[in-house]
Amino acid sequence: MGTALVGTVQEASAQSLSHSCQIVYRQYLSANGPKAFAITSYGTCGWWHGARTMADSQRNALNECRRMGRPGCRIVESSF
Repeated sequence: MGTALVGTVQEASAQSLSHSCQIVYRQYLSANGPKAFAITSYGTCGWWHGARTMADSQRNALNECRRMGRPGCRIVESSF
């Protein structure tokens, strides 16, 4: 299993990740890949797993993050 860090999870925590996103991150960690986790500087997040490709998981995680209504979503972790 490989992991690609675009940012860091420590960076996500430093950006005041919301309590609900901390729970979501734990779900992300236990999920099978390919998977991706996205955050904003506002503490909101989105994630995705089980897509056919890493690019699809990243795109879907960004879409889920954007659905929370905050700008600036970016992938901070992805793995397969």
